[in-house]
Amino acid sequence: MHNAVGPSGYSPNAEDILRKLKAIFHGQHISNESRLDFTIARAEFTPLFDDLLNPDLPHSNEDVQFQDWCRSKLRWDWNFEQEQLTLRTPNVAHNAFIRRLSDGILEERDRLAKEWRNKGWGDAARILDMIQDSGHTTVVFDHREMQAPDDADMEPGHAEGDTDGGALTNAPLHETDDASNMTPSDGSRGTMGPPTRREADIVLSHELQSQYPTFIAEVASPESLESLHDTCQGFIGDSDNFVKTAIGFKIPYLRRPSNRDRDRVRQEPEPQHTIDMSASVSLYRSVLLEDCIGDVETSMKNVEFRNADGTVQQGVLDLKVRDFIPSHVVDNEDPSSSHFLTPGQLDETLARLSFDRIADMLQQAEKEQERGWKPEKRRFGQKGQIGTRKRKLTDDGVHGQGV
Repeated sequence: MHNAVGPSGYSPNAEDILRKLKAIFHGQHISNESRLDFTIARAEFTPLFDDLLNPDLPHSNEDVQFQDWCRSKLRWDWNFEQEQLTLRTPNVAHNAFIRRLSDGILEERDRLAKEWRNKGWGDAARILDMIQDSGHTTVVFDHREMQAPDDADMEPGHAEGDTDGGALTNAPLHETDDASNMTPSDGSRGTMGPPTRREADIVLSHELQSQYPTFIAEVASPESLESLHDTCQGFIGDSDNFVKTAIGFKIPYLRRPSNRDRDRVRQEPEPQHTIDMSASVSLYRSVLLEDCIGDVETSMKNVEFRNADGTVQQGVLDLKVRDFIPSHVVDNEDPSSSHFLTPGQLDETLARLSFDRIADMLQQAEKEQERGWKPEKRRFGQKGQIGTRKRKLTDDGVHGQGV
């Protein structure tokens, strides 16, 4: 193994890992295999861990968004005894499902805005038009006091990385935002602790609230339900409830089937579902308790919209207009204001997504991933044979010795 360090400070092995991750991040390499395995020594892995995977250390270079993506989206496992690093990246189905969800919500917004314009509610429709897709956006909160992490000099060992439940940080408030009567909820991580950053899967922002998005959706595949729950609550609580709504989707983590899997399916007279295809949705909303203390309300938690056998449950995800609107607009009681919505308008449904529709979005995303899978190359020979010996022709056209 070559451990020499290049001009970048990384070894050739580490540089190879870095190049592959950046290609995936920039969309230059669409990998249908979400799991990446590398052999790398401890001395080579340590700088990668500090720069890309350790959420407690400050950003080390100018490519902040790439570092945020690595720290929040990559799942990793490193065994220093075997010098084996395993990285799990968001797969094609994950990203395709996100795209379909975001498009579906914005289509519903456009439908309602058109309906309001037909009723003569032009100003109200323009407030809906201000809901914009911010894409894969890093959400930052810097209102909390800075303090050095106790384990900043921690040395990586055999560990698993899952930063889904990590803290968030906040930035200066827009002049129209009023945080004077907002305090962190019990679910918030408070105003102390090291600020960190998180890139959310779907971020819908509103033009009248410049710093915080109003709506966030997170899609978890290999992550646990507990991690997803903590992440969604954290987005609301750590924003002092300026994030109005957070949705968490738990979908199956699909791998490419092996030839053995395909053979087993062909041999079964009635193929059985060997993969758990269940998928669920959770919905969290910002609420104000007594004394204007912000809290998080769980409206739906781990409600399955698709069963383990792939059948679809009956149900609906109903998102109201107020789920996407900043608090100072919701609380505005001046009908003459161009930023005024009536209680009835706030309670109208902006996006009504049936479980059938959500399950179809997920199924189409999974098919998109499966189209990129290539079957394994079959090897023919005796049981236990690693490969076959090739033979070449001699000058006289007669087969010579095996090579």
